Amino acid sequence: MNSRLMSIIRKEFVQIFRDPRTLALVIVMPIMQLFLLAMPQPVTSAISGMAVLDQSQTPQSRELLDAFRAADYFKIEYSVGSQQEYQALIEAGDVRVALVIPPDYDQRLLEGNAKVLMVLDGSDASIGATALSTSKLIGQSFATKILTEQAVLTGRAATITPPLEVRTQVWYKPRPRLGLLHDPPA
Repeated sequence: MNSRLMSIIRKEFVQIFRDPRTLALVIVMPIMQLFLLAMPQPVTSAISGMAVLDQSQTPQSRELLDAFRAADYFKIEYSVGSQQEYQALIEAGDVRVALVIPPDYDQRLLEGNAKVLMVLDGSDASIGATALSTSKLIGQSFATKILTEQAVLTGRAATITPPLEVRTQVWYKPRPRLGLLHDPPA
């Protein structure tokens, strides 16, 4: 090692050991960081509420719902009949996610271009981002499974494009107005 570098290192150690405050900082701060940053953070293992608008009601749509259940991240709590119902549930805070399966899902899945919609409550950014990536991953995994099944049935390699796409839409709740400053004159 370079002798100039060693002399600088030696000088710094001497300075640290001479000053009790600096020595305390050098020793105590890493120990505090170790305890504070190493504490396990509470992790939500699942989205507490998910609404499903299954307009298809086919075995293929139930298979997709089973894929979401098997991921053990989304808890399907509500089966709704319209957009207004899942919108009201999201706005009330009863659900964080709504999955919309279109009526022609099974036919489009056979054609190789099925799309489903995940509507996410974006009021909590971390949960929304995790739900977004998890839903995309479940969709890709399900599409890969379908491609594999098609390849086995036909005896040839499957197409490159996945037959299912999970589209997402993030809704943000409006914030309450802070005062009369922004209100229009009466």
